[in-house]
Amino acid sequence: MQIRQLPRGGQLSVKGNVVNVPVEVQPTINSLPHTLEKSGTISVKLKKKLEFKNEVDENETHVGNTDTLLDHIPDDNPLCDAGLTFAPGEGQRPISLYSDPDAEYLSFPTIFCGQRRPDNKDRSLRNSPVYLEKRKKDLFAMIRQLGLPTWFGSLSSADTNWKDLLRILGKLNDGKEYTDNELEEMDWNQKSKLVQKDPVTCSRYFDYRVQQFY
Repeated sequence: MQIRQLPRGGQLSVKGNVVNVPVEVQPTINSLPHTLEKSGTISVKLKKKLEFKNEVDENETHVGNTDTLLDHIPDDNPLCDAGLTFAPGEGQRPISLYSDPDAEYLSFPTIFCGQRRPDNKDRSLRNSPVYLEKRKKDLFAMIRQLGLPTWFGSLSSADTNWKDLLRILGKLNDGKEYTDNELEEMDWNQKSKLVQKDPVTCSRYFDYRVQQFY
């Protein structure tokens, strides 16, 4: 699997297959030092299996937080030279993303804040399978009662052309309230970066405009 930036819009996309391997983190936590004299930045090597000679490539791009609040490990600490080697997924059987109820909220901690999402049967999220199935049944019921429709409408979002939306995104993400002149001087790439930072606000703003239109 690779995470690449799309040529238009700058959004991140996944290319290749995703292998979802459940990992039990408690054995790894128990292996880490817990005393103050052994605390510090520890070299950790991840392997698919402990018997493999090579660890996971450190040059690969990983999504997530890489910051640490630990102090630099002292040179006289034996962990500085040896490090720790883990194979957290060894012996685990991969499961499908569709059958793993925790895959989505564990993959995006900054969005879900560690809160488990409700089951599909208990929610009606827009564009989810449950939502679309309900809307399809409502549409068929309207056709049976009212007859065939005479026209359909399709709306698209022009997020890079809406100054109100760009001004909101700048205030929420950059902490700056852009003027009309500053927004007009922005090129397409700068506007796309603003949209990329907060897709949730863009979706909510588009939904608001649709509701106002109808």
